[in-house]
Amino acid sequence: MLASHQLLLCGWRIHWMQSFKRILVVIEHDKVNKSNSAVQRGVELAKKDNASLTLMTVIPHPKKLVADLVGVISEEELIDKFKNMRESELSALADTFRDEIAVQTVTSVGREFIETIRQVVLGDHDLLIKMARVEEMGFDSSDFHLMRKCPQPVWLVKSRKTKPKKLLAAIDLSLEKEQEGKQLNARIMDLSLSLASAYSADIEILSCWSIYGESSLRSGGFFRFSDEQMNDLINKEEQANLQKQNDFIARYTDTNIIGHVRKGDPKIVIPEFVNSNEVDILVMGTVARTGIPGLLIGNTSETILNKMSTSVLTLKPVDFQSIIT
Repeated sequence: MLASHQLLLCGWRIHWMQSFKRILVVIEHDKVNKSNSAVQRGVELAKKDNASLTLMTVIPHPKKLVADLVGVISEEELIDKFKNMRESELSALADTFRDEIAVQTVTSVGREFIETIRQVVLGDHDLLIKMARVEEMGFDSSDFHLMRKCPQPVWLVKSRKTKPKKLLAAIDLSLEKEQEGKQLNARIMDLSLSLASAYSADIEILSCWSIYGESSLRSGGFFRFSDEQMNDLINKEEQANLQKQNDFIARYTDTNIIGHVRKGDPKIVIPEFVNSNEVDILVMGTVARTGIPGLLIGNTSETILNKMSTSVLTLKPVDFQSIIT
């Protein structure tokens, strides 16, 4: 369920900026410490929105063979010892914030992404934050499982900076033709504005466009455009997309938003822009449907995310329901 919203007024325009009520921060079971950037981001947002904060860690289920080989402790006893140790560490960490925010702890045993999503659903959390596990080719499989299957926004923190200073909202203006697309773009902006407000950060928008069948129009086949015709078409499409983005930004006249329109494949354009413009957080939607209920992330999204060197916050359409409960 979406959290409540703060009302912003500017002239006759009224905008809603999302705030959070129940934030979940997941910490790797062997890295429970206050220096965790995800914990810091969670505490900062909880203070700003007067939200509750839940600190969670998931202990991997020990393989029975390992416990049997030890020969001196049962699997159940081993799990209990691990849980008690992690619960003590989490509680000590939570104690450092109890005077400032409402905080609780959860320790589970199992696969991290499954237990995390179960907690999101059970605790009715409206934001999940965790440190990203970075591999050579991008995020690891567990993080992608969260982005695919978690029903609420997922903020994977990569940056070690104290606070984010620049947010980039990736807005697909072609989605504005449908209600679901409009809602997704609006939610991307709601989250971006909320984070920008929390951290006094700059917010920018990036939209990509392309001409369908451009290579065929240039090379011939059934019909070939001359260079002059192609240039005219490109100029018209560029101006049309600039106007679309200007109209979109005009909905948010109470904020200082910088817009960027780029021609090209989003899988190439977005990572290049992010990595060359000191973007701290990329906020983007995952919209491509797999045909399987509860699974939702597009090939474009995954390709983009695997090229990212920054933190990302992904979210899904409002009607998304997770298959994990």
